[in-house]
Amino acid sequence: IEGFRADSVTLMPFLDSLARESYIFTNAYSTGRSSSQGLTAILGGFPAFAPLVYMHSPYSNNQLDGVPELLAGEGYSSVFYCGCSKGSYAFEALSRAVGYRRFVGREEYGNDADYDGTWGIFDDKMAKYVINDVSKEPEPFIGAWFNLDTHHPFVIPEEFRGRYRHPDRTHYQTVEYYDDVLKGFFADAARHEWYANTLFIIVADHGSLLHDPVYNGPNTLYKVPIILYTPDGSIPKGIDEKPASQIDIAPTILGYLNYGKPRISFGQDLLDPEAPRFAVSYVNGLYQIVEGDYLLQFDGVGSVALFDKTADPTLQDNIIDAHPDTVAGMELQLKAFLQDYTHRLTENRMSADRESGGI
Repeated sequence: IEGFRADSVTLMPFLDSLARESYIFTNAYSTGRSSSQGLTAILGGFPAFAPLVYMHSPYSNNQLDGVPELLAGEGYSSVFYCGCSKGSYAFEALSRAVGYRRFVGREEYGNDADYDGTWGIFDDKMAKYVINDVSKEPEPFIGAWFNLDTHHPFVIPEEFRGRYRHPDRTHYQTVEYYDDVLKGFFADAARHEWYANTLFIIVADHGSLLHDPVYNGPNTLYKVPIILYTPDGSIPKGIDEKPASQIDIAPTILGYLNYGKPRISFGQDLLDPEAPRFAVSYVNGLYQIVEGDYLLQFDGVGSVALFDKTADPTLQDNIIDAHPDTVAGMELQLKAFLQDYTHRLTENRMSADRESGGI
């Protein structure tokens, strides 16, 4: 696919090669800047705008239409993997809140010889554990794995040092390392029968500050990859340039599985060509919505800026006065989204079962 050729400066040649065989979203956004916000959006299908940390909020006991919870009724087992210690960032509590029946962390892994000294089990060791463990799950299953070592202080196992172009304890080196982790993960997965009929989704929890200021603005800092890979080709490879969000992953999974029962969804099925496409984030005290080529910023009272993010990716030219109709339409979409989300969150109406009086 044009634009995904590996070259001398790529940090992730394996991921580039996988992307060429996948359906990828090149205009996808995170909802926030922290891992807890990212996981809430990815696993739960709804945002947790800063400073809200969902599992530390008064709403943490809300009934949710999490994908694992919904699919449990269809016979799916479920497991969430994170090599971190119990209690870290409330990941275990969040995974259970959205319906994962089993959590596997550092304690369950059971060998601190593979502990990275900060976050948990090294990713390459955890990758092998995940494949071996998930292969014991009753099928069909849904699994999620959160990797650790691309986070500060950027430590990789001793046996991997010296392999890469970038020096120790740098973000760039851990990205190179994680590419090798993914390569091994997929090689191990391909040896199992379940591999051929599995949908793999690769997504970042949030963006990272880089030395190049081009990547540190309200537009580019929130960009994340979303990659859908099916070994059987049930999702054809291709590039989707429309806006996408982390909260779209849950409805996309359910759409792929033809799940037709009622559910509450804040995102859209990315494989539905008729679904409206937009992404909402909270940036430096402003809500922003991306729709088409435009990015609108809203302060909670009114719109304060509009940018053509395609022509102006670093958002230097505020064109709000030149496009009043675009501003009005995008502001209405954003207000409707925020109103629906806020009422459902505060009134515990985030599940179709509860909405219908089933609880």
